[in-house]
Amino acid sequence: MARDSEFQRERKKKQLRQSMVTNDKVRSAPVSWAEDHKRTVNVAGIVVAVLVLAVVLAWFVAERLWRYKTYEVSWRTDVSNASSAGYVSYGDGIVVMNKDGATYYDKKGTKVWSAPYDMSNPKANVKGDYLLIYDLKGKNFAICNKSGITGSGTTSQIITKGVIASTGVTVLQLEDQDASLISYYRNTGEELAVSIRNPLQIDGYPLDISVSPNGQQLAVSYYSISEGVGTSSISFYDFEKGKEAADRIVASFDYSENGAYVPKVVYLSDTKAFAVGDCCISFFDVSNRTAITRKDIAVEGEIQRIFYNNEYLGLVVRDEAKTGYQLHIYTSEGNENAVTEQDKLHTGYAFQQRNIVMYDADYCEVQSFSGRIRFAREFGNNLYTVIPGDKFKTYYLATMEELQQIKLR
Repeated sequence: MARDSEFQRERKKKQLRQSMVTNDKVRSAPVSWAEDHKRTVNVAGIVVAVLVLAVVLAWFVAERLWRYKTYEVSWRTDVSNASSAGYVSYGDGIVVMNKDGATYYDKKGTKVWSAPYDMSNPKANVKGDYLLIYDLKGKNFAICNKSGITGSGTTSQIITKGVIASTGVTVLQLEDQDASLISYYRNTGEELAVSIRNPLQIDGYPLDISVSPNGQQLAVSYYSISEGVGTSSISFYDFEKGKEAADRIVASFDYSENGAYVPKVVYLSDTKAFAVGDCCISFFDVSNRTAITRKDIAVEGEIQRIFYNNEYLGLVVRDEAKTGYQLHIYTSEGNENAVTEQDKLHTGYAFQQRNIVMYDADYCEVQSFSGRIRFAREFGNNLYTVIPGDKFKTYYLATMEELQQIKLR
């Protein structure tokens, strides 16, 4: 009996061993709870990753590829003397300028402040939190921040151009019969003991001025005529680093080689500037303020429009065959970012992120940098100007009767 029992045990062991081996292949051992949990977590992680990827893809399509067909009006307000009003993007809202004063509306349409003044032709310049309003061909100016007017003043000569720094320092180009006069003012409107007065017969007539955001540097485009030949030049003044330099000029560039007429110069930042001529554009690296460098790019065709923000410069150029237009976009370093063919020349252009807003009196269009149309709408010859808001899909439309904030849908 003992042998039978032992025999039965050995037989059962053999059967058990055989059940674990079939066709020389080892069967998987039972999966532990920890391994099963790990596998579940891995599957859940993959599902979450797929969902995140889907959300990102949907956002990309909506932000970069989606074409919006309509819009909703977020708010509207009546504008008196709309046909003669001026509009400028400021802060997270917009400033409406008339001859007797300006009003700042925030992005919700709330009136933040009103600034009274007396100007026949008010123009504006914005840098950071500061806004300069000056009377072109007049003598009055006002300096504002987000709380309202910080200062104002009256010049002794006619104002031909005004710019402001992010510190509130204001620079005015004044008309003078025998010399070019450029004067500096505090944000209170008080005149500083800093000015540039150059005889017209020696340095030429100043076509444009631009002040750096920090207020320490100034770029001036001059045009002079000698023996019947006109020449443009750009001079950079530095009132901090250029104390030892003659007339505070740290760099000067002329265009005698290509004969370009250069009526536009702009500081994009404290380290980058550009100038636009009739046959070329120049990009200046001013990061080393006493060793400024210049990069020229030839322009083939006639420049029709110039627009820019802190990152990009846009040019609309009529092609040499005069059958259409090209829209060129450059980075602040002077690299061409994009170029697209355009059938029509519009009245106004503006950047909004990586999109371009184009408008006429009866039409508004938004294109991506690649030329894809994001929005297009006719407005029945009632559109005065279009100004991009601080976020994509938000715009300010000024008609002859009112100011609206719209959002694309």
